[in-house]
Order: sequence, then structure tokens, then C-alpha cells
Amino acid sequence: MKDKEEGEDIEDSLMKDIYKEKEIEDYTKIKTYKSQDYLTQKKFYKEKFDEGINKEFFFHKEKISSIDWLDKNSGANLITGSIDNSIKIWDLNITMNSSKQNSSSVSPIITYHNECTYNISSRNNNETGFLSSSLDKHIKFWDIRDNNISSKSAHEKAVNNEINHLKFNSDGSQFGFIGKDGKDRKDGNRLFIYDFGKFEEIQQIHLKQSISDFVFDKNNDRVFTACDDGNVYSVNIKSGSNNKNSKKSISGSLFPLNTIDIDSKNKNFITGGNDGLIINYNIDELMSCKTYRKNDLEIKQVMYNYDDSIIASIYEGKNIDFFSTELDDHLYTKYTNYNPILIKWNKKRNVLAYLCEDSKNMRNNFRGNGHFFIIPNL
Repeated sequence: MKDKEEGEDIEDSLMKDIYKEKEIEDYTKIKTYKSQDYLTQKKFYKEKFDEGINKEFFFHKEKISSIDWLDKNSGANLITGSIDNSIKIWDLNITMNSSKQNSSSVSPIITYHNECTYNISSRNNNETGFLSSSLDKHIKFWDIRDNNISSKSAHEKAVNNEINHLKFNSDGSQFGFIGKDGKDRKDGNRLFIYDFGKFEEIQQIHLKQSISDFVFDKNNDRVFTACDDGNVYSVNIKSGSNNKNSKKSISGSLFPLNTIDIDSKNKNFITGGNDGLIINYNIDELMSCKTYRKNDLEIKQVMYNYDDSIIASIYEGKNIDFFSTELDDHLYTKYTNYNPILIKWNKKRNVLAYLCEDSKNMRNNFRGNGHFFIIPNL
């Protein structure tokens, strides 16, 4: 009986080894299939990016400082602001659908600030409205209807602050910007929240750290700030910024953060900093969950595309890099003739508007050029 038991033990041991070998074999097959699928997808993306159409337009007499897309006309209206004080609205539907490299765009609607226009933000859920701000420390809301600036519905507010990163929240009920109150010598350590309906300040968020960028969450409960200490700060704006429990610090990078963006589903947000690292955070857990990196250069800006499948980023260099949130990997590098300074994805399709330091002479005067990278069938 004892010999039988020992025989059974030997048989069980052999069977376990066989099953283990089969598990390894199956795992290897699955890994191979996944690798093949990964390579197929990456090849697909590369082909689509290679088919991308690049276009350049002369928009202003001087350097363009800000851009954004309007939802009007199938999302093909681009707003441009320049240091020549002007704001122009362009109908690019014809030019984006054209296969020609440089198609002439429709004549723009034009309006002005008294000084350089530095910030533009279109209002969500509103096809014709947008905010602008200038060195004259004025914020203006414009409403474009029937290709005319509606002066009756325009609002204007003089503020005692420098205005940077002017942004609407998701439903257009509030907007915010980074600035300083004039009393504090430290730049950019205050975030100002305004009620859009009243066009009045309703809250100030004061941090000890300098704020580089911020985003509203899609529920309009919180703002997330990217700061120069390498951390992200979550602030509950519903409970009031003076509440001690309203602010939470989220560990990020050892280097200063320069940029932040949030996805359309309110599940994740991303940051970019001086170490060249793009960090993806889970909003519910308020923890980093994955990272992306192409090089060690300082990241200027990161941004999700309209369906959150692609992240575009610009660095201290003559290129734009694209990453896949599905493959968790670098997809493509688009090389540019000049250093990119600003990117803005279209809200409805894979069209990336971007600005570069386009120098026209040895004195480094900037031209008012705008660029588009159109990725067809993606």
C-alpha cells in the first residue's frame, strides 16, 4: 500500500510538471499573440501619422500668442490672439478637408484688445462664445453669431491681476486664471475663480507653491494644479478653498511641473515637467498609475485628443511627440522647423493646431503663423 502511495505521489508530481509546462506554453502563446497585436496596432498608428497632412497659414502680422477651437461649424472655427492686439476667428472647414498643403482660409472676423492678447478660452457647450484676456488686465467675453461680433452680449471685466492660463470649467458656469493679487511678490501662486453669469470673482485659491497650470475636473467640484515643487494639488472648490480639508497634495515628480490636462471621462489627468516625464494619475485614487517618456527634455505642454486615445506633448526641441493611452507607449514624432510653443487639439477630430517660434529674420522677429497637423482616418 505504501509503494502504491509513493507511486501515486510520483505520478502526481509528473502531472504537475506537465501542467506547469503547458501553462508556460500557453502563457508564451498568449504573450506572442499580444505582442503581434501590439505590433499590428503600432504599425497602424504609424501609417496613419505618416499620412498626416501639415498645413501652415499666415494669420497675423505679429506673433500669435494663443489659440482655441470653437464648436461652431463642426468644430472647424479657430480663434487666434496675437501680440498685435487683435483676435481673429477663422473658418477652416474648407481648408482642413482639402488635400492641398496651403489652402487659403475664409476671411476672419476681427476684434481687438487695447494691448497684447495673451489668453483665449472657448466656452464649453456654447458654439459661439469665448473669453480673451490681455496685458491691459481686462477679461472679455465675446459672442459670435451670424459671423458678427455681438457687442450687446459681450462682457468685460477689469482685474487687478496678471492673467495666465484663462480657462472655463466643463459646463461654462465658471472660469479661472492664474495670477497674483498685486500684494504678493511671488508670481503665479494664486488661482482666481469667477462666476460667469455674474462675471465676478467668487474664490481665490492661495498656495505656497507657484502654480504653473491648472484644470477643472469635469464634475466642476475640484481643480487640480501643477506646481513648481513637482506636486499636484487637488482643491475642492465646492467646500471653499479656506477649508483646511479642501486641499490635498498628490506626490508627483522631483522636478517642477509645467502642464496638466484632464481626460473627457473624468477618470485620469496627466502632467508634464522638467524631467521629460508624463505622469498619468487616477482621479478616484489620486495616485499616479503610469508614466510616458520619450526623452529627458523639459516638457512645455501635454494634451489629450478628443477621445483620450492620444496624448500630444511638446518639449524644448523642434518636435511634437504622440503617445497612445491604449498601448501605453510612444507612437510617433513629428519634426518641426521651429520650436513649438503651444498645442491645441480640435474638439471633434484628430486635428492638432500648434504654434512655433517662426523666425523671419536675424533679429528674431516672430511671424504670425499658425500650423495644423491633420491625421486622416484615425
